[in-house]
Amino acid sequence: MYFLLFYGFIQCTYSKTPALQVRHGIPRTKPKGFYPPIVCYSVCVGYTDYFLQAKISKTIGKGGTVMLYPNKNRLFFITAAILIFVLPGCRHDTEPSITADTTRGPAPLHVSFTAGPADSSVTYSWDFGDNSDTASGMQVTHTFSNEGWYAVTLTTTDGRGRSSTATIDIRATPRVPDSYQALYSELEGHLNTFAAQQASTASDNASAPQFTTEMIVAGGNRGETLLDPLTLTATEVFLDRYAELGWSVASIQVSYPLLLTDFPRSSEYLEFYKSVIKLVRERNMLVFIETSPVFSGTSYSDVEVDYSGKSIETYFDERKQQIRIIAEELAPDYLSIGHEPATEEWLTGFGFTVDEYLAFVTGALSELDRSGGMKVGAGTGSWEDGDYIKRFAEETDLDFINIHIYPVAAVGGVSLLEQAETLAGIARTNNKSAVIGECWLYKTPAAELTRTASKEEVFRRDVYSFWEPLDVLFMKTVAALAREYDIRIVNFFWAQYFFAQLIYDTSYESLAVAELMKEVNAPAWQNIEAGVLSELGKAYLNILSE
Repeated sequence: MYFLLFYGFIQCTYSKTPALQVRHGIPRTKPKGFYPPIVCYSVCVGYTDYFLQAKISKTIGKGGTVMLYPNKNRLFFITAAILIFVLPGCRHDTEPSITADTTRGPAPLHVSFTAGPADSSVTYSWDFGDNSDTASGMQVTHTFSNEGWYAVTLTTTDGRGRSSTATIDIRATPRVPDSYQALYSELEGHLNTFAAQQASTASDNASAPQFTTEMIVAGGNRGETLLDPLTLTATEVFLDRYAELGWSVASIQVSYPLLLTDFPRSSEYLEFYKSVIKLVRERNMLVFIETSPVFSGTSYSDVEVDYSGKSIETYFDERKQQIRIIAEELAPDYLSIGHEPATEEWLTGFGFTVDEYLAFVTGALSELDRSGGMKVGAGTGSWEDGDYIKRFAEETDLDFINIHIYPVAAVGGVSLLEQAETLAGIARTNNKSAVIGECWLYKTPAAELTRTASKEEVFRRDVYSFWEPLDVLFMKTVAALAREYDIRIVNFFWAQYFFAQLIYDTSYESLAVAELMKEVNAPAWQNIEAGVLSELGKAYLNILSE
């Protein structure tokens, strides 16, 4: 320890950093209330009855500088003789850091940690936050056996005994059941492969899309439930959660044929959607509407539609009629008039060619007034015939291309994530905007893929919380794709899972899809009302802020 004795005055002024520069100066008076710093750095400096912990950036002397770290922002001057005593430092200069090969995955979760920076004079000690033994070394591995959040702390100590710490959070999710292990591994492989390709080609000028999730509570598949006054109340609650969570776009499915004038209670459906749009506008949110056939004849909807007496021509004419009603009466910011042709064929029983569907799209487009700024688009799922989007982009004056992303498996040696990227590239090449109107990880192996991505036995798998790491990886992958290709809107579809998921139990396997959905929707709605997110929902918010 040594002492430096100064007689004179110390002038203290702020630098551009949180630090203070302390220099010899002209006489000043000391203001009321000087606040000593609380951060411990490489040396300790004391004066009068205060104890200051600070880092000396130059030799103390006339014109020298001392960097101080007070915990209140104020300009201050110290008068009178000051005795400064310099002690050996209590914290070494280099701040430690932690990197982990993964921060989220199913238990038992094996994680490799690396401390930084490398320094042969420093010792490294690890506390894994799970009551296990500590470990030492610059590189360590650890297995988190049980589900939970763990704060892993690294403590570095140098040769003088000065220490510093760093912390990283690890999330061990529920175990993957044996019956799902193979599927989990296959999907994880597809996602990791594509994510690695993304990382190698990412540009520095990526843009931020607007993220959202589906307004399922107002979706057309709910049929006459929409006309219950309680549904509008629920919609308002849902929109409030939207706004609180930072979502700026409301995505709504207005299904055909609910608004056709000869469909039962069509005027009531129209009034319901007008009320929904009013609620959205009151929250200064954009309106994104997709319109396509209701899921008649499935467990997702009780609405009954008979296509047996219709021709393709009649069907497309009716579709165009509803599109006009939506444009004129609801005036959305974005209107997608067709987006999964293969699913449309499956639901209606019709079979049509790319030429026939293109004619429907161009015909519907020609009947719409876009002078008010409404953007109109169409597209396909990434698993469908890519010629649809190619021709939409090249042969129409659509404002945007709508891409749906669900399966990620490789078909014919080409990953469906790569196919989605190709479709986004086609839109950009033809100076079209793009949106991802729907996306969710479709949990099926390549062997189960069909022309549609709407199998109930696949969607029922989504309810379980053990999928959380893959759902997060999928969302990050799609978000990175959207940023790279300047995609305007990204809609992660299944909103309820951002509020609740089920812990897997074999008893759920025997439930019908509708019953299983009730099991997850009940706690999801309770959490929506309370504003409580699931772990998946919390991860989604983090992705939005990246």
